[in-house]
Amino acid sequence: MNQTALEQKWPKKSRDVNVPTYILQQVEKAQSLPPLPPIIEPYLQEAVFTHASVHVHTRVKGSDNSNDITYERLEFLGDAYIELIASRLIYSRLPHVDVPQQAHLREQLVKNETLGQFSIAYGLPDRLKHGAHIKESKVWNKVVADVFEAYVAGVVLSDPQDGFETAESWLTKLWAPQMLDFQPKIIENPEAKHDMARLLQTKDVSLDYREEQDMVYENGVQKYSVGVYLTGWGYENEWLGSGEGRSKAQAAMYAAMDALKRDSAILKNAAKMKQELTEQRQAQRDAMVQEKEEAKAKELEKGTAKEVGGEGHVPARNVAQGPEEKSNGKRISDGDPLLWLEESNRKDKGGSAKDPASWLEKEMKKKEKKEKKRK
Repeated sequence: MNQTALEQKWPKKSRDVNVPTYILQQVEKAQSLPPLPPIIEPYLQEAVFTHASVHVHTRVKGSDNSNDITYERLEFLGDAYIELIASRLIYSRLPHVDVPQQAHLREQLVKNETLGQFSIAYGLPDRLKHGAHIKESKVWNKVVADVFEAYVAGVVLSDPQDGFETAESWLTKLWAPQMLDFQPKIIENPEAKHDMARLLQTKDVSLDYREEQDMVYENGVQKYSVGVYLTGWGYENEWLGSGEGRSKAQAAMYAAMDALKRDSAILKNAAKMKQELTEQRQAQRDAMVQEKEEAKAKELEKGTAKEVGGEGHVPARNVAQGPEEKSNGKRISDGDPLLWLEESNRKDKGGSAKDPASWLEKEMKKKEKKEKKRK
């Protein structure tokens, strides 16, 4: 209603001005972005939007130009802040993702292309003071990203108490769409290499994980290509599978996963031979254990039989040891071959005890005869 009244009292006299499409797009992007946090300190804001080309006539190459107000030092610090904030964001929100994938995502968040888009959406390059030639140079795209990095540093430094939290909250909102679109690569079997070893490896059998191609960069990220080869079970350098990853270890893991998925005839045959050998060795071990148990049982049986058969029996003393008993209060010396003490306790056929003296005399005579025969 107010607009109708305005049209009636003060109708438009000039034609509508057509706004360029790129400006409309920029405005729309800016409306969808979180508010740009302010830089409280005026001198920091001036530095953020001052390119070194402004001082081209006063700067001396190779000398200290630290007194010049430019964004160079702020850009250096802002780059570190941005990488730190991105690392904290990924570490806290995606703890289950492996490190190579986390590093790749961080690279996507902090690369110049991403930061340059934010810078343009907020119109930061339009506020930059620079030499007239800089926009036509090849470095302009980097300059656009550098201004954004410098702005982040300006936000942090201008508020020593809450500046870092303000910048972190702002960047988290900017990166939210990319974080939500991120699809982590799920590792189906992280123990694939161990599974391959258990399935195939034994003495004189090896699995060789080797690079099949040189490392290359794809979108600024390393990519390794590794294959797994079998030597043993009658095979020599037989290829089983291949994989790619952001590190050699990751590529080797994917190669093992690929080999298990393929389940080739070579892998099946080798696994079968490994299984047969394992069963054969187990049977041999079982037989040895059983044999030892049987031998032990037999020894126990023999020991029991001796105990039963010798019950109440006192074994004869070894003559070489000599008698240790006492007779008539006198000790027979060790090594005496005469066992008259024991014989004296025995009875002859008539029931009378033997005379120790006569028995000793007979034994002495026998001993003399033996010695004569030897001579």
